[in-house]
Amino acid sequence: MYNPDKKNADEDVTLKDVVDVAKDVAAVAKDVVVVEKDDEIEDSADSMHDDEIEPAELKEVVEVVTTAKLMTEVVTAASAITAATTPITAAPSAARRRKGV
Repeated sequence: MYNPDKKNADEDVTLKDVVDVAKDVAAVAKDVVVVEKDDEIEDSADSMHDDEIEPAELKEVVEVVTTAKLMTEVVTAASAITAATTPITAAPSAARRRKGV
């Protein structure tokens, strides 16, 4: 479970790692939707009055959505950190170039 007060122990996470995990989450979310649609088709054939979602399915969907939101936050934060830590070098001043320093 995600705890916003807990600091990340692994600070060597790259943006590529975050993107890979985000793709995995998207694939899992897509699989959940496909499975739900298959289940809906089977359920509608069995009973037309059953509109309730199974608690386990609901919990899994909530976890996937929460994970996807967390991944979005991580990608946003990682891209901001990457942009902020890029060193900007300045050209040497004209006085230094003339003196040969």
